[in-house]
Amino acid sequence: MNQLGYYQSLIEKFPEGKLGEGLEPTFPGLSYQPMTYGLLLSSESIYYKKFPNKNSVSRIIELINWLIDNSDLDEDGIPGWGLPHEWDAFQDGSINPANHPYTITTSIVMNGFLDALSSPDLVTRDKKIRIQEILTRVSLQWCRHVWTDNETGGFFWYSPNVADNYFTPNVSAMFLGTLSRLLNEQSKLFNATEYEFIQKRIDSAAEAIISNVSLINGYPQWSYTIYNDPSKKTKLNDLVHHGYIIWGMETYRANGGRHELPWTIGQSVASIDSFIVKKSVQRYQNKKGPARLWGVGMGLAFFSEYADIQRVTNCIEIINEVYGPFPSLKLSPDRNSKNKLFYPRYAAHVLWGLALSL
Repeated sequence: MNQLGYYQSLIEKFPEGKLGEGLEPTFPGLSYQPMTYGLLLSSESIYYKKFPNKNSVSRIIELINWLIDNSDLDEDGIPGWGLPHEWDAFQDGSINPANHPYTITTSIVMNGFLDALSSPDLVTRDKKIRIQEILTRVSLQWCRHVWTDNETGGFFWYSPNVADNYFTPNVSAMFLGTLSRLLNEQSKLFNATEYEFIQKRIDSAAEAIISNVSLINGYPQWSYTIYNDPSKKTKLNDLVHHGYIIWGMETYRANGGRHELPWTIGQSVASIDSFIVKKSVQRYQNKKGPARLWGVGMGLAFFSEYADIQRVTNCIEIINEVYGPFPSLKLSPDRNSKNKLFYPRYAAHVLWGLALSL
């Protein structure tokens, strides 16, 4: 089976009518995950541009409708997407309620909308206007109220809850990349003052990411959380979160970011390479222990966008042989029976990577 066949088989694991429903390894029962909807919207929009077909159109309509209809599940009057579960992200006692929005999920959904808008025939005029209204409100809300200035620039919070006012590079980088793409592709949504305000936030966030990078063994690395207190230690990012950082920063570079990145695209590719040891993918750079499926999917997405075909092919082969075979992908290669189940939010990262590879 080739890449196209892998994509076509995997998309069928997401049944129409409930495309984003599925199991989660951390949370009990079935749930509808906005992140899954966002990744599927990107995947199918990218796939449709290459292979126009009625089934993709049907899925895209469902995905867009669900994301619009469920853009304010916490009913605070502000669009955003998160998790349909309670969650204490930093184990600090601040438990966010179900349907609280998160910056990373919101960023991924915004990317999905932008991918859909990039094919004019996919979105009706009314839906386009509604999507643009949501993108505008989210951008201004996060830049005004989900933001902290610091000594190296600034950062977008982990979520709109002030208790989540942590500098987590994967979150801030992914969001600033999404905003840079939004300004480049949908600049008419903002007046001159708003445009410059958002651009300054983007550049300040990029400056903070750049200021906290460590170039080790020829590739960029970051701690998962950047603390003001140097006595507080945090581990490096696992593959999925590292992938979010370099994806966001390369998106910034590609969309005319004002700050020069002190690493090359080749070094970004090498940073993903550092997780791959022979025919296995490690959860952390050069450390034992397999990556979870979404990390390998994020690596595939980055390779598909920025690397050579050999890296893409090798990554797909690893997914098929170690996490598969397609389309029944499992959470990780170990023999734990729980990990043999299909988790849509994790597999959706692979689907996105496959769409970009075609």
